[in-house]
Amino acid sequence: MLCDTNVAQSSYFSKLFYSYATCGATNTFQNWFETSGTTVHTLPELVGVTGDYLKSAVADLETREAEMRGRTTPCPYDSSCKCCGCEENSLWAKPGSTQSITFEHTTTMAFPDPHDNPPVVDQCLVGTISASFIRVALKEADRSRIGYEYYGSQLGSYTQWPGVNDCKGNFDPRFRPWYAAAASGPKDVVVVIDISGSMQGLRIDMARESAIRIINYTLTEADYASVVLFSSTAIKYSSTLRRMTERNRADAAEWISKNVRDGGTTNFRSAFAEVWNIFGASGMQTSRCNRVVLFLSDGRPNQWEEQDYTQTAARTAEFDGVHLLTYALGSSAPAAVLKRLACENRGVFYPVGDNDDLAFKMASYYDMMAQLTPPCQPRFTEYTDYYTGTPLLATCLAAFKKESPSDPAACDGRGSGEVESNSSDSASTRELIGVSCMDMSMIASQQQLQANAGYQSLLSTYRSMNEQCPKVQLSEQQLESLRARASAQSQCSAASVLVPTATEAYNSRSGMAKVCVIESASGDGDNPVGAIVGALLVVFLCGGCGVYICHRRRRQSKKSPPPPVVQPPMGQPVVPTAMPTAQAASSVPAAIPMGQPAGPVLTAMAYPPAQPVGALAQPIVVEAKVIDAV
Repeated sequence: MLCDTNVAQSSYFSKLFYSYATCGATNTFQNWFETSGTTVHTLPELVGVTGDYLKSAVADLETREAEMRGRTTPCPYDSSCKCCGCEENSLWAKPGSTQSITFEHTTTMAFPDPHDNPPVVDQCLVGTISASFIRVALKEADRSRIGYEYYGSQLGSYTQWPGVNDCKGNFDPRFRPWYAAAASGPKDVVVVIDISGSMQGLRIDMARESAIRIINYTLTEADYASVVLFSSTAIKYSSTLRRMTERNRADAAEWISKNVRDGGTTNFRSAFAEVWNIFGASGMQTSRCNRVVLFLSDGRPNQWEEQDYTQTAARTAEFDGVHLLTYALGSSAPAAVLKRLACENRGVFYPVGDNDDLAFKMASYYDMMAQLTPPCQPRFTEYTDYYTGTPLLATCLAAFKKESPSDPAACDGRGSGEVESNSSDSASTRELIGVSCMDMSMIASQQQLQANAGYQSLLSTYRSMNEQCPKVQLSEQQLESLRARASAQSQCSAASVLVPTATEAYNSRSGMAKVCVIESASGDGDNPVGAIVGALLVVFLCGGCGVYICHRRRRQSKKSPPPPVVQPPMGQPVVPTAMPTAQAASSVPAAIPMGQPAGPVLTAMAYPPAQPVGALAQPIVVEAKVIDAV
């Protein structure tokens, strides 16, 4: 029979599919607010539910990453390119369109080429991520209610439940507000870009694109920011820091696009003067959290003397300990000047080659910001789902590396609101693994939440938690550790700092996606013994609570074996074979990168949205059997 509820396949009996709902573990919202009797819960308590789910997922992720850090062999995973078992579904799409999805597993997309394999570490973390996502989905999700669980890796891979057939290239989850919010917390940012004559050609294009991406994709409604452009003189986007609502981000990006034109000399003094003017005029119009200046140049300053270093250090200290991160673009950049500015102002210096990814280097400020607020701090983002146009609310939590699997997780078993400060007496720093997110609509729809009397209180709780900023002061040893992680040229002291490096296999892209064989649902030769035994076992474990078992028919002919699997060249995911014509001909919207809203979003909160992606599936007509690649 076919199932109309979310199910998972038994690890022991391949023909047995189960659901937590059959054993009484029903949806939290229904249990709390829709069952008979007096309601003893309030809507803001759901914040703790999503936070606890994410804490559990992140703890598993952190332990698994530490266990497989020395691994040299790849792991099987389900690719979002030619998703195995995905089927067209109109419910989880905008009117008049469909999206190809599956409930049964997650899918993973590599970056920058989705046809490539993710790094080995990301391949091997997929199993842990998937288990966490599916465990939550079995208990909370409803096929008629749009909601996603998703994970973005610091190496650029993206994993999502429900699985989706999506092969759009150049989707980088690190450049998404949900990732930025969880990785760096609330912040004040001033982006300073050199537009002098030496920045002509490719460099000015790189600078323009990088500044726009920083504004659009690494800032959230909890952040405040501005932009300064300088050559012979300097101009600024705004006289004060502005809250980075969706409208203000678009406005700032448009201003950058219009004003980044090369010409003139390189006046560092004018640039820094505008930065201090912005901070000074902002007053209380800030995030009241950590402050960072991202300063990019490719030329030697017109004038810069010893007193300029002294004055810069005094001003960064005056404005609540600004962290100055500097970027030297190209071989002719004044590396000595920019490096000293970073070293003397709690920052990091980044050398950037003309062929490097400047935007990614500038977005590396995540690494700094991740140290400045304690871990285990859920962050929240509103966005509009691109595929359906549905307004959604996500909770996100960052995962960090542990030195060994036995070390405590970042959250260390505490409540989702509790945090722990960095140790400031050593060189230890946290290293980001990635960010895991869960939509509130996994538990309840937006309509259900809005109809509840506690909805405004829920939004207030979200906003308050987004703005929380228990600051952490970094020691000079910790700063040196971060600098060594950036590059050998970035270190400020003569003494070298040893930074543990992952094995080459850890970051390699060997391996392949799982082999997918699509077969007819109406097969013969099924052996029901496994399902019967499994059913008895589940009945026993559930204590007679009314088990509902979905016995999925899968063809396993005794007379003829399945067709041989043709292995692709190393590093290429295997494409599903014998795919039905209707599915093979399906098309995926290619307009907007995954996770980015299609347009302005109206929300009930005082500040607007961000982004992920996804879609669910209809009852299965075609069965899919997944075989791990050898």
